[in-house]
Amino acid sequence: MPKSSSLDLSNNKLPGFLCGIKASNLTLLDLTGNHVSGELPDCWAHLENLVYLGLCGNGFFGKIPTTLGNLYSLETLKLKNNRFVGEFPSSLMNCKHLKVFDVAELSGLIPGWLGFELRKLVFLILRSNLFYGRIPLQLCNLTHVQILDLSINNISGTIPKCLNNLTALVDKGHSILTITHHYASDFGNGIFLESYDDAATLIWKGIMSEYKSTLGLVKSFHLSSNQLTGEIPKEIIHLGGLVSLNLSRNHLTGQINPDIGKLELLQSLDLSRNQIDGRIPTSLFQIYSLGDLDLSNNNIGVSTPKL
Repeated sequence: MPKSSSLDLSNNKLPGFLCGIKASNLTLLDLTGNHVSGELPDCWAHLENLVYLGLCGNGFFGKIPTTLGNLYSLETLKLKNNRFVGEFPSSLMNCKHLKVFDVAELSGLIPGWLGFELRKLVFLILRSNLFYGRIPLQLCNLTHVQILDLSINNISGTIPKCLNNLTALVDKGHSILTITHHYASDFGNGIFLESYDDAATLIWKGIMSEYKSTLGLVKSFHLSSNQLTGEIPKEIIHLGGLVSLNLSRNHLTGQINPDIGKLELLQSLDLSRNQIDGRIPTSLFQIYSLGDLDLSNNNIGVSTPKL
């Protein structure tokens, strides 16, 4: 298939033939949900036009090869639900067009260069890794990010106070509703422009759900199940575009900001299993869209505002 521009073989039972793909014009390769296993091969030199690479839900293991950084046109990279090990390969900083990055089971520090080199990121999903250390302040440079999920790691330290720099989460409108990839297909009787809408799986109200056509409406900030300490920074109330905020299962202290009602688009708020004290702010009950609220297992006072 030397002239193929897209190859979607997702959700089958293919055992693996990754290095047999020789289509230099390929812009979309989706092998999600197959039985491909082994170390991720180092054979990307002939796929330099790839825009979308989906390898989730296979049996890959070992380190992510540095040659993935040669995919300079890449906009989506999905590697979760495999058995990768090791740290972020620094070569990925060459993929400056990345908008969607979803990976699991890596370790080490979250690299600060994510915020400098990959500034087009819209969805950064680093859920269920083994990252430790502090959240790098450089992530506050991701002004386009609409989903930032660092949950289920070993991240420690405090939540950065520069959150108000995350412009897309501050803005209550102008969401990128879909991540659409365009590519040309040659059917022999002419070249046709086609498109492919990206999707992402998110934990929403405790349920793993997939979003596609409305993906950009689900602006979320998730840091649950880490080792974070200190107070929730007051700057978080500037993230007026948020519809989901999950800081549960950490060691956060202090009180809930009395102005939390400014997050008027919130539909889900989970601050459970921390050491938050004080009282429940009355402004919280002015968020009319809030349908899922969990403040359990904290030290919040018994005196609560009248509804």
